[in-house]
Amino acid sequence: MSYVDWYVGMKVVCIAPPEQIAKWQADAPMATCPKSNGVYTVREIRDDARWLGRHLVVLLSEISNAHMIGITVKANFICFVEPGFTVENFRPLQARKADISIFSAMLTGAKERERA
Repeated sequence: MSYVDWYVGMKVVCIAPPEQIAKWQADAPMATCPKSNGVYTVREIRDDARWLGRHLVVLLSEISNAHMIGITVKANFICFVEPGFTVENFRPLQARKADISIFSAMLTGAKERERA
């Protein structure tokens, strides 16, 4: 799945290593950061290449850093938009597929017992 397939409302898992999360917190101590293995909902997908030198970032429904707009972070860097998190630090949540084989086996077993 490429990032082109990502959409607002999609569930994602934070796969950022602890070092990356620590760097986020050091760069912007007043920001709320995601936790490793945390499950989040994509609120917005944005290209922040102008600001970060990177490409896509996500904003998460469970985390708001809107309070940082207009605040100076990191040596003369002013947040003109709500800061997001780079998509490379997330992966889509794999939904569990329902496994009904045990119920099918129970029904099959019940039918075989009735016939005997």
